[in-house]
Amino acid sequence: MSIGYQPAPMPPAPQPKPGPVSMLMRLALGIFALAIPLFGLWLVTALVASAGLGVGLALGFGLAVVVALPIAWDFWAESRWQKKSPPPARILSRADRIRLRIFTVAFVASALALLGASRSATDALATHGDWFLFGAEGGMAQGMRRSVGDLAGSLATALGVAQPTVASSTPVAAVPSVARVDEVTTRPETPMPPSAPTHARLPWPLPNEPHPKILRLTASHAQDIASVAAYIKTQETDPVQRVKAIHDFVVRHLTYETTALSADAVVPPQDAESVFVSRRATCDGFANLMVAIGERTGDPMVKILGRSRGVGSQLDGFYHAWVAAKLGGEWALIDPTWDAGALFGTEFNARYSTSYLFTPPAVFAYDHLPDDPRWSLTDPPMTMERFVAQPALSAHFAALGLKLEGVTGATVTANGQVSFKIDNPKHTWLQVLATRNETLSTFACVVPTQAEVVEVSCTFAGPGTFELGISANDQSAGHYQAIGFLRVVNE
Repeated sequence: MSIGYQPAPMPPAPQPKPGPVSMLMRLALGIFALAIPLFGLWLVTALVASAGLGVGLALGFGLAVVVALPIAWDFWAESRWQKKSPPPARILSRADRIRLRIFTVAFVASALALLGASRSATDALATHGDWFLFGAEGGMAQGMRRSVGDLAGSLATALGVAQPTVASSTPVAAVPSVARVDEVTTRPETPMPPSAPTHARLPWPLPNEPHPKILRLTASHAQDIASVAAYIKTQETDPVQRVKAIHDFVVRHLTYETTALSADAVVPPQDAESVFVSRRATCDGFANLMVAIGERTGDPMVKILGRSRGVGSQLDGFYHAWVAAKLGGEWALIDPTWDAGALFGTEFNARYSTSYLFTPPAVFAYDHLPDDPRWSLTDPPMTMERFVAQPALSAHFAALGLKLEGVTGATVTANGQVSFKIDNPKHTWLQVLATRNETLSTFACVVPTQAEVVEVSCTFAGPGTFELGISANDQSAGHYQAIGFLRVVNE
């Protein structure tokens, strides 16, 4: 018996090492495969929490949908596979199959929620998307809540639905804001004040934190103005905190109607019902909605008409509307529009604030002049002459503890240079930009700084009129919010 020659087996061909492009693709696919289940868990949990259930129960339901359901699906599929004779060959391991089912369930659940119930889904993310923080506070938690609001707003825009209740933005370019909201609506009649209205002396500034009951407001409590008012009235018995809750709901529920900025704009109806539904409003709509909720909670409020001014506007200001709320027989001044955010060009950047909530009249009069001087609540009442003569600062300036030294008027005459100081005890990030009115060219007088005393020195080439815009931010980069300006006439 002879045995033929058996060649030695060939060694396996060496496998090529993955290149950088291949590695990046694998990494991207891995991140995507992980991100979809996490997003699905986040979205399902937020939706359940928005229905009024506790975070623990909502998280359990989310885990059941995104994790337990795919595992149960795999056990069911495995039992059917075992019954086949012979069972077909497997392509994937059981672990890979479960991962694929988790991905599929999370993707389908997210798609159905976002496409089938866009408004409810984005509202749930905006109001309850911070469930994973489990009520934590602090700077990092607040930053994460703002990011949740940003994402909810971006999803609402992408899906073509109204902006959700919570909206904020974190731009990255360090540029100043322009004039606040230049209202173009038809001017209604100014309400008559009491014969001698007096102002309520309330704590100010309040922390920039929304009322906790408004943070937990669900879609079922915000079906209409009446349901919002009923929720606030039953949840808050203190009149001051109840008015704050109304303010917080309005500034978080509405975004500014930027289409009204066009000279030939046809401004949508600004009655309370219309803006509640559309969630977009000019200053009239912000004020109307706040007054309407106050009527239903038993908190007397009136809409005040007058003029306001901001960077890029004339010193005598432009048409504006705000609110006065009666507390304990006295009146408190509130501007929900300016506490909702500011304009950057034609883009409205939502930024929650309490600078214009219960603002002392002397500070409110920095940039608000009512048609009827008695509604300024200052002693003596503010006049146009005094309004245009004083430095054009905002309530944000005072709320930050800033103090202007070396300047006493809105307009400064210069011979090539202007110098003054800004006391900055809270070490806020500040910058000062100068703009030549004739050419709109801009240059920096003060680059972003946190100095305790900011030394401002601006040098001007040639005669002309300049505007020095003072702006602030809570970090070195990002959109700087306008907090005041000076008019400089260089001779």
